[in-house]
Amino acid sequence: MRALTEDAGLAVASYGSYFRTGTDVDSAAQFGLVLESARALGAPRIRIWAGSEGSAQTSGLSDLVRMTRKALLEADRRTADEGIDLAFEFHGGTFTDTAESALRLIASVDQPRIGSYWQPPNGMPDAGALEGLRLLLPVLRGVHVFSWWPDTERLPLTARADLWRAAISELTDHGQDLDLLLEFVPDDDPDVLRREAATLRSWITEARRDREARHEPEAGARHEGGAGQEREAR
Repeated sequence: MRALTEDAGLAVASYGSYFRTGTDVDSAAQFGLVLESARALGAPRIRIWAGSEGSAQTSGLSDLVRMTRKALLEADRRTADEGIDLAFEFHGGTFTDTAESALRLIASVDQPRIGSYWQPPNGMPDAGALEGLRLLLPVLRGVHVFSWWPDTERLPLTARADLWRAAISELTDHGQDLDLLLEFVPDDDPDVLRREAATLRSWITEARRDREARHEPEAGARHEGGAGQEREAR
């Protein structure tokens, strides 16, 4: 798989595992298999899940946080020499189902190589989704890009253009190198992937141009130092 990916001129952004911390299934053996898969793929990051209950429904919250912290610290110890980071899925039905709960868990773990993904929560209007994105920016590792509305209906990216243009503008202004990962396409149709990717790339280009325009020195102003480098989001 790694060879096929590299031969196609692509890079592996992360390994999207289903390893869940704080549950009966997390174990050294299971995480070892996940780690071996990430190594084989050359993935710089592993996606993990925080438990199996939403933050509002979780019983024994302190126990979940304690178990999650223990599992993550072990996971981080085992991947530190590999240079592999960990990031929570930002998803309903897990402890990291809101920006606030994700930040709380990440703060409790207190490890710099553990962060979070972001995606627009199902059914949440643009304003609320963008507020969650802003809160997560300090710990953000990647973004899952798709347009579902009003629930899980898979629409073209352009159906939520206002949301994604605003989100990409926020990410561009933040200045961090991040992966923007197309996760779903309408009807799961591979033939529309190029179109969706072209839409996403056009919005990234647009956001960069807007940022550069806002930061251009005024006419006659003296500008010192070299231009900053920006990396293209994968």
